Amino acid sequence: FCLSRGLGDVYKRQNSFTPNNDGDNDLFMLASDGVDRLMYMYVYDYWGNLVYESTDLNQGWDGTYNGQTLNGNTAYAYKIKVIGYSGKTAEYMGTVNLISR
Repeated sequence: FCLSRGLGDVYKRQNSFTPNNDGDNDLFMLASDGVDRLMYMYVYDYWGNLVYESTDLNQGWDGTYNGQTLNGNTAYAYKIKVIGYSGKTAEYMGTVNLISR
């Protein structure tokens, strides 16, 4: 996990996940500690195509797009905007590694 302190609240987001249905780290999602609301979470492939979007804190990306498993051992870009319990907003951009195993 990568920890960030955003505007007085702590937001946690992963830097890698392994969507192999073993029940361990199968989804890329924002931990809801300190987050009141997820405004958006977008995930893009290498070419900039949107492969996932959500506004639900309880939903994560499983590494698929249109029902097809995407390439593993690949980095995907994300953009996340949240509202913390303090009422302040924070936006994050980075990459997450989809690891095949």
